[in-house]
Amino acid sequence: MMQKSDIEIIDQLAIEAYALSATFRRHGAVLAAKGGQTQARWQVLRAASMELLSVPQIARRLGVTRQNVQRITDELVADRLVQLVLNQDHKASPHLMLTQRGQETLEALTDAGVDYRKVIWPLVRHVDLVGLVAILKSVNHALGDVDVETEMKGGAKSSRRTGESKRIRKSS
Repeated sequence: MMQKSDIEIIDQLAIEAYALSATFRRHGAVLAAKGGQTQARWQVLRAASMELLSVPQIARRLGVTRQNVQRITDELVADRLVQLVLNQDHKASPHLMLTQRGQETLEALTDAGVDYRKVIWPLVRHVDLVGLVAILKSVNHALGDVDVETEMKGGAKSSRRTGESKRIRKSS
């Protein structure tokens, strides 16, 4: 049974996660602008650089809409920062691949990010960042499979990752 303090700590977790995300987005927007990009374009370039991914795959990874990533992809193609290559698994959904110009742009943005990390490191070095990242991954993994609509109706949903049934217990 959930106690009031359990509910409050979940609320605090959500508030702090949103606040930290907003801080990183705000800082990222400044860094991206120095490289002549937006943070959204930077995120798509970064995702496309990691492995061959399609627009829907990048959208899922970034937690944004496919339409938003498609719009950004169209801009990146027009600016010759990415090219679309055949996806053997889904011919109607090509993979994004960085061009030489796109790779150079991403490297410049990444270099700006290194400088940023040097500036913020003294402010956060007292925090166990390795432990914090592990905790955040664990929480994200646990919550990532929850279908809130189904759970709030009292149903169980199969986990996408494990196939196991999960249920959030409601308290009164």
